[in-house]
Amino acid sequence: MTWVVVPTLLVPSALLVWSAVLHLAGSLRFHAVLVAHQVLPYRLTGAVATVFPVVELVLGLLGTVLAVASGAGCWGPARAAIAASVAAVYLAMAGYVARQLRTAPGAPCGCFAGGRPSSVLTVLRALGLGLLAGVAGLIG
Repeated sequence: MTWVVVPTLLVPSALLVWSAVLHLAGSLRFHAVLVAHQVLPYRLTGAVATVFPVVELVLGLLGTVLAVASGAGCWGPARAAIAASVAAVYLAMAGYVARQLRTAPGAPCGCFAGGRPSSVLTVLRALGLGLLAGVAGLIG
């Protein structure tokens, strides 16, 4: 089963790391995107723009390390918790973007620091990555 577990956690986790690095490097832009989405109260957007990339980075790094360690059979009890946490982040993103599509449909996604507008495909991508991470937690 290792051949299934490694990519199902590695891909979503590595993408979280990449996203976190881009959000941290462009923190002012990320904050502006959150404001443009009109989902969160303005007073929370600064805190979310600061905390969310850190959550992405920590969970992404933990998931990446555990995915690589699973290839050596070194999962330990943390595997299911980290996989579930990574899945939860992606499911939260999917819910957030689904809401954002109603409040500000033309606003930029902000995914991977990009400027393209969010779409149903953005929601589906987040759902798919959450499902991958969830599968890693269930079968690992």
